[in-house]
Amino acid sequence: MEKLVVIPTYNERENISKMISKVMSLEGGYHLLVVDDGSPDGTGAIVKERQAEFPDRLFLLERSGKLGLGTAYIEGFRWALARPYDAVFEMDCDFSHPTICCGLPPNWRLERMSPSVRVIRRG
Repeated sequence: MEKLVVIPTYNERENISKMISKVMSLEGGYHLLVVDDGSPDGTGAIVKERQAEFPDRLFLLERSGKLGLGTAYIEGFRWALARPYDAVFEMDCDFSHPTICCGLPPNWRLERMSPSVRVIRRG
């Protein structure tokens, strides 16, 4: 199963490298898409440096200026839908979401609703 984590960023220099390491260390080979809103603190540059370590798993969408969290998620989800991912997860870069959430708990399942729509259900 191909899985992607989408993380929007703006001025996350202090957290982005640690978050990349954490997501890349998760069991299951997750891919990571960082959607950066032109962070003036160099967040995008750090992601670019780390891409050398994970060339097939770490991706960066650079946007011009602070365009907002909601539109960053939408753009990230659109990016994911154009690729063969089976599941897409979202989280913040400030570690406010536990990264353990990237795995499906035992009582949850992934269901295919149509060739292009999948949902995660409890039970």
